[in-house]
Order: sequence, then structure tokens, then C-alpha cells
Amino acid sequence: MLSTKDRVAKKELILTIDIGSSSIRCAAHEVIGKNEVVSFVDCHSARKLRTVEPITGKIMLQTEKGTDLHEEIDGVIDDVLKKIRNSSVDVKVVGIGFATFCMNLIAVDMNGQPVGKDATLSYACSSSEVTNECEWLKSHIGIEKEDALYQRTGTPLHSSYALPQLRQFYSNPTMSSLADRIVVWQTLSSSCLSRWRGIPFSHVSFSEASWTGLLNFRTCEWDKEAVSLLPEECQQHMPPLCDFSDEVMPSGGMRCQKIGENNMEGNPYWDRWPELRGTDENGNPRCRLFLGLGDGACANIGSNCWDNQKFSVTIGTSAAARVRVPMSIGNTVDNFYVPQGLFCYRIDRSHVLVGGALTDGGSVIEWARNLLNLEDEDDFAACVAEVENLLNQEYERCLDRFLS
Repeated sequence: MLSTKDRVAKKELILTIDIGSSSIRCAAHEVIGKNEVVSFVDCHSARKLRTVEPITGKIMLQTEKGTDLHEEIDGVIDDVLKKIRNSSVDVKVVGIGFATFCMNLIAVDMNGQPVGKDATLSYACSSSEVTNECEWLKSHIGIEKEDALYQRTGTPLHSSYALPQLRQFYSNPTMSSLADRIVVWQTLSSSCLSRWRGIPFSHVSFSEASWTGLLNFRTCEWDKEAVSLLPEECQQHMPPLCDFSDEVMPSGGMRCQKIGENNMEGNPYWDRWPELRGTDENGNPRCRLFLGLGDGACANIGSNCWDNQKFSVTIGTSAAARVRVPMSIGNTVDNFYVPQGLFCYRIDRSHVLVGGALTDGGSVIEWARNLLNLEDEDDFAACVAEVENLLNQEYERCLDRFLS
């Protein structure tokens, strides 16, 4: 048995997995203090691949390279663990967590296997069928109920959310054979965790559930009125919920044997990734597997915007401004109103995320370059460096609202 001194001497690492719409990444971070981590000796891996289809929003379970999406995710973890093993540092992996593009849902069968790409949903959907479903829902429930739904779920009736997509899927007669095989809907992170833990399915976090537009962000339960608008067979397939860090049953850690069709079948990840087992050979706690968080929530926390005094602005293909607001479960604060045009997503049992998004965030860079005549790459780089230098100094900052 390791002595207390030996155990303390080990560096504690956290693995983070980022599943985006155009790439997947994994990186190792060393825990150096409470709420503080640093990158660990260049232990990271990334793979560029498209994970969602435009227009349909379907998740590409088979990538354009012909590979399996889950295996690509496994691959970046393999890469990072190999680098950790090859390092000369004595380490212990104490946790693994996800940031995922939201929203995303995958239907799985009784063995936890995805039933097919057509039984997947994502934020990227903009099909005419789903858009028409949104319009029907608005006319069906009326303005008053639509606004009440908005205030409970924090999301509008829009094609990027699950309600109209699920209704369209279940009403499509060509999808009936897939629908008959569905046991439960999962997210990408829950699906991955189920594979690794050797169980058919996992809970879904409050965070990822909130991004579906079906969660009452005040109570952290599936919104009864929203779910009642789904076909009955779909209502029976909604996954159980918990906070991203909750210990859930069956055991949140990795199992040496699978649960399912053949209980005696070994879990291949037990030997493949011994660092991610829930306990070590002596029964001491080792690695916790955390449910997924929405990438928007992670962007705020990762940029040190922990409280409601700091806004986080992220600019990529799309752009968003968000603020983290304290709100415990069951807090029905009467004066908390989600402004029209903004969203409110649950992060965890103690916080929500309020903000707004644009679909053309990347164009701000092109706009700035044209406005400031910075077409030359060297000129642009020099300007960015100068701005960074000014931001590091004690200057009062302002935004000219007429600069357009």
C-alpha cells in the first residue's frame, strides 16, 4: 500500500474533453490549488472533423472520414493518456469532464447503442420542416402560454431546440422503425460515459438538459407543459436528470464488467484506461467521471467570469455574451424575468447562465480589419499586440457606440 507521503507526492490531473461542431479535443490539466489548474506538459490532442450536418442538424455518428464519432473521442483520450504515461512525472488522474456543443441528443437502444444518425438532434437544425413545426406550436399554444413557457425554460420556440425537432422526428412515418428501437435519449457526453462505465445509459446533466429547451431551469425538472407537447412515446424516453457532479446509481465510476445483454462480458475500457477507474488496486478513490456541461457555461467559467459582475464574450463562427447568475433549485424569484431575445440556461444546482447569441460572430474580425485598414497580416498582428499591451495597463476603457 502506498504511504500517505507517496500519495501526496503524486500530481493530480484532470482530463477535459471538448466536443465542438468542427473538432474534438482532450487535454490534461494539473490541479495546483482550489479552483485553479494549469496545462500539464503539453499533454493534449485534437482532431479536426465535422460533428453536425448543416440544415438537418443531425449528429455525424459516422464522420466524413468514415470513422465512428465515439471512437474518435476515445482516440483523443488515448493520445493524452499515452503522453501522460510517457512523462517522467508521477501522476494520478482524479477527474474527467466534458464541454459539449449544445444542444445535442442521441437516441439509444436497450444496449446503449445509437439507433442511427436520423435519430439525433442538435442546435444546428434549420430545416423547413422543423421551422414549420415551430410556427404550428406558436399558433397552437398562443402568445400567453408561449411567454410562460419561455419564462420557465429560458428558451424561445426555435428550430435549434429539441421540442420542434422531436415532434417532427416522431411524426415522420419513415422514422417509425428507428423510433420503435429507442429506449432513451442521451447526450453525447452521457453516451460516452455509458460506454466507458459499461452501462446502457447514464443520467443527463441539468446543464445539457437545459440547452434542449425542455428543462424548467427554476426547478431542474423536465417542464411538464413542454413535455406534454411531445408524442407520448417520446415522453416515455426522456432520460433521468442530475447535476453534472452528482454521484449517481449505478456507481458513477468505471466497471470491470458491462451491464446489459451479457453481464459476464468484460468492459474493454477497464484495461485500456486503468487511470480512469473509480478506485485504485487498494480501494482508494481515484477518478471521478463528470457529466457534460454546455460549452457556453464552460466558456464563462474558464474565462474567470464566475459572478454576475463579469460578462464573458466569445467570438467564433457564432458569438455570444453571457453572465453567470446565482440561483438555487426551486428559487422562483418573482422579479427574475428572462428578457425577450435572451436565453437562460441552468449551469448547475446553484447557478444559471443568462445571455444572447448571434450566428455571424466571426464577421466582426473582418469588419474590424476593413474599418482599420488592416488587410496585411503583419499590420493586423501588430495591432492585436498593441491592444493586448494596452489592456494589460491601467487605462480606463470605453466603447464608442458610433463606431460602425
